[in-house]
Amino acid sequence: MTDDTALVKSTWAMVKAAFPLEAVGELFYQTLFEMAPSLPNTLFKNTNQKEQSKALMVMIDGAVGLLGVDSVKLIDTLKALGERHAGYGVEDAHYPVVAQALIATLKKGLGDKLTPEATKAWVNTYAVIESQMKLGAQSPRGQELRRQYLAKQGKGDCCDNGCWLKIAIPVAIIGVAAYFFLKKKD
Repeated sequence: MTDDTALVKSTWAMVKAAFPLEAVGELFYQTLFEMAPSLPNTLFKNTNQKEQSKALMVMIDGAVGLLGVDSVKLIDTLKALGERHAGYGVEDAHYPVVAQALIATLKKGLGDKLTPEATKAWVNTYAVIESQMKLGAQSPRGQELRRQYLAKQGKGDCCDNGCWLKIAIPVAIIGVAAYFFLKKKD
């Protein structure tokens, strides 16, 4: 077991021993929404906050439990989680603020027990979680779930990512070709 894994597991054990996980989840979302006040009105506007807090803690507890035990299952789980989160509208820009909120939550709960070494271990572990979730979001299933999310939001496929170029460029080419075709006839 790596040092990071051992530190993450030991600090998570301290969290679980000291607090009900539901309360930790609620503190996390309170911290997240303080850092990113627009999130409750966008990504979380139709979310039951208590249920979301429970789900998050179950996910973190499960992921920490798999650290150093079953990396294949953990990676597969994180990729699937990334796919689903793409379908909730989560974007790459959301991950850093979640990391900051997670560390801030751990600091609020553990105080001095969250050593600089443990903080670094959580940051390193979160970087792996983030990278795998992003891979899941970029998978064909993740992209399809994102398209479905955008369609439900009335944004269609071409929102926030410049993909309007996929439509605009061919339309422009057809327009220019038609212009020259018609001009040639004259």
